[in-house]
Amino acid sequence: MVKRKPAVPDPYAGEWATNKHLARPLPPPMRTTDVQKQLNLARADLREGRVAEAAAAAGELLAEIERKLLLPNPKEHLLHALAGAASTLLGLAGSGQDRFQEAIEEFARAGEVVEERGDLAADLGIALAKSGAPDEARPRLETAIDLGEDTPDVRRTLAEVLRDIGRPFDALRAFDLVLERAPYDWRARVARAELAEANGGAPLDVARGWLDAANTLLTAGRPEESAAAAERARELAPALTTDVALALASAHADSGNTAQALAQLHTVRESTATTAQRLSAAELFAQLGAFTEAGELTDAVLAVEPDEPEGLTLRAQLLVNQGRSADAEPIITQLADLAPEDPRTHYLRGVAALDAGDAVTAIAALSRADQIMPGQPAVLANLGAALAHTKHFDTALDLLDQALDLAPDDAWTLILRGRTKMDLERLAEAEADIRAALSFEPDQAEGHALLGELLSRKEDYAEADTEFALALTLDPGLGWVWPKRGEALTGLARWAEARDAFETAIRLAPEDASARTGLVNVLLSANGPDTIGDAERVVVAAIALDGQAADARALHAEILRRQGKLDEALAELDRALELLPDYAYAVGTRGEVLLELGRRDEAITELRRSVELGLDPAWVHGQLGQAHLLNYAENGTKTDLDQSLAHLRQAVTAVPDSPSLHVDLGQALRQQEDNEDALAEFDQALALYAVTTDAVPTSDLATAYACRGETRLALGDAAGAVADLDRAHDLGEDAADIRALSAEAKRLTDDLAGALTDADAALAEDPENVLALTVRGAVHADRGSPEAAEADLRAALRHDPVNADAHRQLRLLLLSAKRYDESVEALADAVGRTTGDVSLLSEYAQALTAAGDVRLALTVLDELLWRAPGNPEVHRLLGDTLSGTGRYAEAVSAYAQGLSLAPGDNTLVLNLAYAQARNDEFDAALATLDRLPPDATTLTARAEVFLEMGRWADAAAAASEAVRLPGHDVSAYLALGWALQHGEHTDQAKSKEAYAQAMRLSPEDDPWPRKGFANACYLTDDEETAHAHYRYVAKMLTDVSAHDPDRNGLRGWCLYRMGRHAEAVDCLRRAVDEPDLRPGILLDLVLAHLGRGDFAAAEDALAAVVTELDRLAPPRRRGIAQVGLDNLRTAAEHDVADRQKAREFVARITEALDAEPQA
Repeated sequence: MVKRKPAVPDPYAGEWATNKHLARPLPPPMRTTDVQKQLNLARADLREGRVAEAAAAAGELLAEIERKLLLPNPKEHLLHALAGAASTLLGLAGSGQDRFQEAIEEFARAGEVVEERGDLAADLGIALAKSGAPDEARPRLETAIDLGEDTPDVRRTLAEVLRDIGRPFDALRAFDLVLERAPYDWRARVARAELAEANGGAPLDVARGWLDAANTLLTAGRPEESAAAAERARELAPALTTDVALALASAHADSGNTAQALAQLHTVRESTATTAQRLSAAELFAQLGAFTEAGELTDAVLAVEPDEPEGLTLRAQLLVNQGRSADAEPIITQLADLAPEDPRTHYLRGVAALDAGDAVTAIAALSRADQIMPGQPAVLANLGAALAHTKHFDTALDLLDQALDLAPDDAWTLILRGRTKMDLERLAEAEADIRAALSFEPDQAEGHALLGELLSRKEDYAEADTEFALALTLDPGLGWVWPKRGEALTGLARWAEARDAFETAIRLAPEDASARTGLVNVLLSANGPDTIGDAERVVVAAIALDGQAADARALHAEILRRQGKLDEALAELDRALELLPDYAYAVGTRGEVLLELGRRDEAITELRRSVELGLDPAWVHGQLGQAHLLNYAENGTKTDLDQSLAHLRQAVTAVPDSPSLHVDLGQALRQQEDNEDALAEFDQALALYAVTTDAVPTSDLATAYACRGETRLALGDAAGAVADLDRAHDLGEDAADIRALSAEAKRLTDDLAGALTDADAALAEDPENVLALTVRGAVHADRGSPEAAEADLRAALRHDPVNADAHRQLRLLLLSAKRYDESVEALADAVGRTTGDVSLLSEYAQALTAAGDVRLALTVLDELLWRAPGNPEVHRLLGDTLSGTGRYAEAVSAYAQGLSLAPGDNTLVLNLAYAQARNDEFDAALATLDRLPPDATTLTARAEVFLEMGRWADAAAAASEAVRLPGHDVSAYLALGWALQHGEHTDQAKSKEAYAQAMRLSPEDDPWPRKGFANACYLTDDEETAHAHYRYVAKMLTDVSAHDPDRNGLRGWCLYRMGRHAEAVDCLRRAVDEPDLRPGILLDLVLAHLGRGDFAAAEDALAAVVTELDRLAPPRRRGIAQVGLDNLRTAAEHDVADRQKAREFVARITEALDAEPQA
């Protein structure tokens, strides 16, 4: 953003701009009062043991004094004194002995101000004492005390000075004064013990001094030095063995030397210890986990003194810590009578009640304990835990926070706070607390168990299991951990181990119904051969233990569902939901059962509700996907298919390693005819099945293979389909539909015997299987059994009158028998039964075209374009129909549109090229063919285009190349034979060979290769063979329809060559009105009239020829005229026509050709 200038200039802007040194405000001045506050804080840090913090604060303070205060005010005495105090602190914090000398120098510069303030006099005295000048230090320290600086540090330093100047007894009295005021001053304790020993004190008194020092050092957190002090006491006074052993045990325990600590405690146990000593030892035994020894010592005390409060308190504490709160209750009651106001009694009652699940009693007892003795961390922690049990989480956390403020390193309190935060789903904070607790107490079994539970909630099952295993190793008695571990192992799909965990939990707590439901879940997930029966027995037992357990009833319903007892399952789910109305699992399972009962709308409602209640969305999306897919299969509503795909895609994204979800998504994609993507899903499913360690039901695997086989079949991979469908059959998939699909795949791979076997097998199981009937009908047709074929196909249509595949096969069968009207009638009936079925409309259009009803065929195709504008096959059909009626320009447009929708469809490319050639777009046709690979099919097409252009040599070259390549067919030989019969470089012998090959490749009833071969024989003077083939073709076409110009023209030509000129004229006249054939048919009529001697009719036909040639594009005109000229010359040579007339007609045709420029 551009900042605008202010409307009114700032009158001070210029002044501030010129005063550069004032551009930044000065820091606030540092006052001596601020220095004093910081100095006092640093002293407090040092007294409380925060040495590093004290050193940092003092160093920073000294730097500030020197830089900001002394530099501008070098003669300010108080500043020098404060600098001296800061240097003394640095020396005491371990920054070096020279710091004390610096302090003395600064105090010297301060002058009399030091004598006026007790704290400064004390710091100077301490600096002198630490610098080895005790005589000078003493008066300074005494002055400090007189001025009110009578602190333990000053007194202790004075005692050290008295010791150093040779006044030991005064020093001892001084140390005693220090310890009266600061009993836990370990430095004073150690110094006094050393001084007493050095000055010949009584050994027992000296030993007691060292023992006091040991206890003080332990309190100060210096266990190694404490142990050394205790050892010194034992050396001086063996009579103190028991006290020394207790001190050593405490020191070793705090150092982590458990074995040495226990050894010392056993010394106490075996000695003639006092009651207090025995109870102290028992308490230490308990702290070290030796509960048996602790209990025995306590019992020994109580055997002698049954009402000893400390003994009773410790015994109750031991029982509570061992989870035996019920056994502790009588002792707690006894304590309540003996010491009703002892907070420990109320504390123990509260903890015992908490263990027993009585949170209300626990809260009352722990609250009373807190009233009597506020601020005890253990009381606050357990009170917080009790409040958490009653869902008062905020108050609970406040109390746990207070407890941790008092005892930050208490592992148990951290665990309790972690448990409470878990209840609030604050998992990250909970994990931090639990891990902190374990850092303080790595062997805390409860902590590892709780961490395992938390990790399990986060679905980190592997780490969770590790924590559970460690917890059970540390404390095998943690029975509640076993079902939790079972849940983690279930999440890891380690079914056998999970089953063992739950069974262990049941053995430890037979009354625990929840462990049984966990076991049922494992048994259902494992999919073993006997698991359903085992699961049913366990869940029935769980319901017997707790009939109000909604989860057990829901699992029972799942078992009933799998057993096919859907109505019973639904009733059980209704009971579960009465007990727990918003139980997500039960709602989801109810949706699944409703789906299997066919009540899909209700199922969809329940499944959606289960997601709202928190059920795993991935599973629900899978179920919803199936529900909508079934709806689509029933009503064909596109919305259902879209929703099915959306749900299944979400499910697969959430659980990408679920093979069954990939199968479901593949089936939905198949319904959308997205076969490539469907195949990818089935491939993924089978890949996952191949690597899974789970038990895979063979039916699931068979379904995956069957689905992939069906998809491969749709994509034209019949061989792959056969392999997959056979694999499905080997896995036990004997469904008639699968055998029928296998039959279709084998038919397409020319395994007609195998196809017939599978079709028969399918029909043996399901006599009305439409696909099997259709395939068997097609196989009979391929084997030349039209009656059997028609019977099967019509049977298929009786069962499914609108089956497009059966209609296609029947149409082809009727077409081969020239029963066009029957085909049209059957398809018209099927179309009338449906609303816009694209496949049936396509078949209907083709049947109409074959029957010659082109106008109606185009009407049907218009409807197809409206219903399926994006279907390239519809555009191909339109192009074929338009081509058949000579509307080549429109056909070119139709093919081009189809090709834009399916750019890789080579059939459409070929059709487009043919249409372009028939539309006289020869260069465009050749360019279109250049888009295809130069295989046999492409070269054959190029040859045919060259033939239409009259480029005989180019056509012969392309066809010759085509017949040398694999994949060539009869069309290549027909093109080669025709190209070699005409033009400037004819080769009638090779033409005859080409037509002979064409005859070998074509069926007996194909007249075109035979007619070509007859022509070749005629032109090589083998007229007998030629006439035999002409007769064969003419006889074959005797019953040709008057509406079939191609075959009438062909028969007319054969009759002409046989000398039956009048019959030839009749046939040719029935073909002459076909626009594409007219020029060639007129030329044949010229020959037939000449053969009859009807020169007038021949003249008329010739005039029509010239007119037609004028209308043709030059390349086409040249090709057709060349054939006519060749035939006229042949007729003259064979005396079929008057030679003079034939030469005259040749000249007139040649003149007509020369009249227009040739392309």
